[in-house]
Amino acid sequence: MKWRNRNNETLLVEESERIVTMIRRSPIAVDKYVLDFNANEVSTQIIKVTTEIKDRDVLGEIIHNLPPCFDIDPPAGRMAVPSEVRVTYKSTMYPLEFDYDNLEFTIAERFRNEEDLDAKHLIKINLLGAPSRPIRKARNMTSDNTEPSCDICTLKFSEDDMNRIPLVLSCGHTLCRGCCQTLKDRSFNRTVSCPTDRSVTRGDVSKFIRNFCLINYLRETTQKPPVFCENPFVPCFENPNHEAAFYCSTCDVDFCESCFQTVHSHKILANHKVVPIADKPFKPTMCVNHPTKYVRYLCTNENCVYQPKLFCDDCMPDHRCPYTTDYFDRISENRGRVVKISNFIKQVDTNVMPKRKKVVMDCKASFSEDDRTIQMCYEKIEAHFERLKDTAIARFGCFLENAKDTAQRELNRIEKNAGEISKLRKDVDKFLNRREGFLDIEAMVDKEYEVRKKMAVFQRDMPKFSDYDFKPAMTEFPQKFPQPENDASRKRPAFDPNEIISIDD
Repeated sequence: MKWRNRNNETLLVEESERIVTMIRRSPIAVDKYVLDFNANEVSTQIIKVTTEIKDRDVLGEIIHNLPPCFDIDPPAGRMAVPSEVRVTYKSTMYPLEFDYDNLEFTIAERFRNEEDLDAKHLIKINLLGAPSRPIRKARNMTSDNTEPSCDICTLKFSEDDMNRIPLVLSCGHTLCRGCCQTLKDRSFNRTVSCPTDRSVTRGDVSKFIRNFCLINYLRETTQKPPVFCENPFVPCFENPNHEAAFYCSTCDVDFCESCFQTVHSHKILANHKVVPIADKPFKPTMCVNHPTKYVRYLCTNENCVYQPKLFCDDCMPDHRCPYTTDYFDRISENRGRVVKISNFIKQVDTNVMPKRKKVVMDCKASFSEDDRTIQMCYEKIEAHFERLKDTAIARFGCFLENAKDTAQRELNRIEKNAGEISKLRKDVDKFLNRREGFLDIEAMVDKEYEVRKKMAVFQRDMPKFSDYDFKPAMTEFPQKFPQPENDASRKRPAFDPNEIISIDD
């Protein structure tokens, strides 16, 4: 475009300056640049984000490195302007170790359809009354620089804990799976933003690549000592007194972790394939009459005159008994049953027993003399029956002691049964790891019956103090309130050893 006179040239310059001024003008503004929180109080502060631009849409973006004890609403990511940003500090989560002296919270300006940041509003976070805490020293290392840890939560990486598995982001940095999932859930566009270089990793967190170099390092530095026992279920090939933990498919033998590392420390054996002993492949039995043939069938008739009971395809024409079944189907069926028994006992051991223990402990705690309700009962006794105070208090104290003793006996019984159930669970797990004996699982079924029988003690109700009708006269021990008819109809039936027990009951 050409301008032919001075006035037109002046108009061009003024128009250019107006456009530059509009572009350089700050699109958004914030009303606070310092947020103060008390380390011992739960509090929320609001940042008002505004804009003077009316002729186009304006976007902002929240970027921060705040630990989980801070809640940001809206979460990290893009947001529409104008808007309000609520920053909430939860003092109950304070014990997590973070560098509280270098908290960063930024509200960045973004134009719609633009990728580069235009400006940043850095907001200072002050945590008042926070004790001094050790700051992380080296990336992915704990304070003693010996075990790798996540940059965000500072927890040690672990191969056993699903949330602590180290995952590699697209930028090459490593975070634990739990923090990756948290970052994705809090992100506006459901992506994982690296806290180090702000690069974005997209996709399902479960499909992120694991840091196998770090996992191998963890395996080498956390080698478990061998388990010594007189009669191991799966003995180690190198030392029969060690309980095997791995199976080497190349060597075709079982090893404990210590012996496996020792034997395979040489380079020529380093590429051997190893799996946990629980994943060891099943080896079928060879036929007695045809040693080169695998057993394919099982005769279930105890009075059958044809031998052997286990036979191959070549023996099938001569074994004319109708009570035959597939050998592998029976093995698979029995193993599945034992797995269910193991899972059932595991659930009882890890879920039912702790829940029941908590119920009984709560019941016992409800009869504590420090409880305000109990103290009010004492006061009512003293107010209404001054002359009979000693007798009434003694009777009330006896009632509390009896109730607590009953709860304690129930608690002792639970702890006793818990130990026995844990032992039964170990026996069943050892039976599974042994990878044989699945043709006769009667002993495992008996263990299941023992666990169900021990669970009969859980049928007894354990009323709390609030379930009793307290009378200030204390002429007799408090009696339980009458049970409503609709509750009485829901009372548990008598113990059935074959009942399928729900863990949520």
